Amino acid sequence: MEAISSEQRFLEAYEAHADSIFRFCFSKTSNREAALDLMQETFTKMWDYMVKGNEINNMKAFAFTVARNLIKDYYKKKRPVYEHEISNGMPDVADEHESSEWATEAGRLMMLLEHLRDDHREVLVLRFVEGMSVQDIAALLQERENTISVRLNRALKELRSFFEGDK
Repeated sequence: MEAISSEQRFLEAYEAHADSIFRFCFSKTSNREAALDLMQETFTKMWDYMVKGNEINNMKAFAFTVARNLIKDYYKKKRPVYEHEISNGMPDVADEHESSEWATEAGRLMMLLEHLRDDHREVLVLRFVEGMSVQDIAALLQERENTISVRLNRALKELRSFFEGDK
C-alpha cells in the first residue's frame, strides 16, 4: 500500500476544513477579510509544520488550534483596519449571495452571541457552527469533557434568556 504524501494529506485537509476554519475565524472577528487572512495563515503554518517533517495525527484539531492561536495574536496586536470598515463602519456580516432575511437573522444571532462570555461563545460556535463533538472541543481547548458539557449547557441557557427577552 502506497503512503499518502504530505502534500496530498495537506490538500485533503484544506479541502475538508478550510470552510470551517474560515467560519470559526469569522465568528471571532466578524470581519470577512480578517477571517480569510487568518484562515490562509492557518493553512500556511500547517504546511510549514508538515514540510519540516512533523507528523499531524488529527488535521482538524491541529488546524483549529493554530487558528485559535492566530486569533489570540490578532487581538493582541493592533488589528488591521479593512477597507469596508472605513467605507461603512459596519462589520461584513452577510455574503453577497445570501438572502437579506438570512443576513438579518445571522446578524441578530451574531449580536446575541457578542453578549455571551468569550468561553461560552467559543464552545457554542465550535459545537453548533463547526459541528465538533464535546470530546473534540475538550481536546482542542485542553479541558475535561465534563467542563465543556457544563459550559455548553450554561451558554445555551444564557442564549435562550437573550432570545426570550428579545421577543
